[in-house]
Amino acid sequence: MARPRIPAVVSLVVGVIAAVVAIISLANAPADGALLGGGLIAAVVAVIAFLFTGYGFQLARSASARLPASGPLMLLAFLAMIIGVIGSMGAFILSSAVASQNGVAVAIIVLLLAVVVTIAGFRLVRVARQGGGSN
Repeated sequence: MARPRIPAVVSLVVGVIAAVVAIISLANAPADGALLGGGLIAAVVAVIAFLFTGYGFQLARSASARLPASGPLMLLAFLAMIIGVIGSMGAFILSSAVASQNGVAVAIIVLLLAVVVTIAGFRLVRVARQGGGSN
């Protein structure tokens, strides 16, 4: 039986962590410009993670006759993969080019968070296509 609450809770936790990383990175961006890219990507990953959280809890409590469409979930999962993973790799290369250790660290953290959000998103897509579930 599919359990949509597990990826929803994982998305919530990762979204909170990504939001904290985004706030800290954007607050310190005037001192180190390489943190700006990582901070913006972390903010986008946090928003996508919170959207996955909403979809996951909606899947968990909806009846099988009234399930949300899996199309928006698939789009969000691809956005998390493209923006989060490829964007953080770009921020990593940019931070390496300007020799910013803080920027490199933020890019690696955001890469890991984006991978987890992407996996949780595709897990929710699978649950939505199977017909939802409880828990």
